[in-house]
Amino acid sequence: GAMLASLTGTLLNVALDPLFISALRWGCRGAALATVIGNAVSTVLLLRICVKKEAFSLSIRDFTLKKEISLRVLGLGFPMAASTLLMSFSSAFSNRLTVSYGNVAVAARSVAGKSAMLIPMIVMGICMGVQPVISYVFGRRDLARLRKIVLGVGGVSVGAAALMSAAFFLFRRAFVAAFSPDPEIIALGTHMMLGSLLAVPVEAVYQMCSTYLQATGKVGYATLTSLMQKGLVF
Repeated sequence: GAMLASLTGTLLNVALDPLFISALRWGCRGAALATVIGNAVSTVLLLRICVKKEAFSLSIRDFTLKKEISLRVLGLGFPMAASTLLMSFSSAFSNRLTVSYGNVAVAARSVAGKSAMLIPMIVMGICMGVQPVISYVFGRRDLARLRKIVLGVGGVSVGAAALMSAAFFLFRRAFVAAFSPDPEIIALGTHMMLGSLLAVPVEAVYQMCSTYLQATGKVGYATLTSLMQKGLVF
């Protein structure tokens, strides 16, 4: 459910980009609006899943600030929050640098980035799905099973990311052309996709490691990896 909710928002973002950027000629504003709409839809779907499964309540009567609950929630969510915040700053900074090369470069980078965003979202869904299992097995101190799960899911994540990257690589020109018929954007976007796709399999390794650290309560390490991956190193 969580993977489908995240994937739905991503696919909606990808579908709205050519409409807003090219058809309606909204440029960067269109790309931003498509991102906001995609994230909003994913949020609504995730909330619906949580409420339906009675894992999350919107009632004010169930709200609490008890330390034993609040600290655990904040500890689990802070690495992801820091990662998302830094990703927004990094994206804004990159767009600022790209603007100096003209609108064609901005559009090409936006399209190329979609391929590098879609695959990690699928990988993140796979890793998020196994997070509760990792927490459960870690709590039981069944280290042999924990190792098997982490290596197995990690291998599946890297393999899936590599296969999808290869597919995007083979059809990269058609992918970019679906967003814009402009020859310059197609040429530059196709070139930019190469750089984006090279990092995707490594992103799968990062996502598995980050999931493991969060699931086992290692908040400090999880936050540090998020700060480095989405901020300092990027």
